[in-house]
Amino acid sequence: MHTRISAYAAALIISLIGGAATMLILDTIERIPELGFVDPELVVYPGE
Repeated sequence: MHTRISAYAAALIISLIGGAATMLILDTIERIPELGFVDPELVVYPGE
């Protein structure tokens, strides 16, 4: 039982870190169009 709780906690932490990394990447992608690399119309945001 203890192992299962630890695994769940680890998955939750990884999920949070992944979410933070995703937000950081999306924030970076938003700024890239100013440099002319990406067409903003091609960027798809989660939840839209």
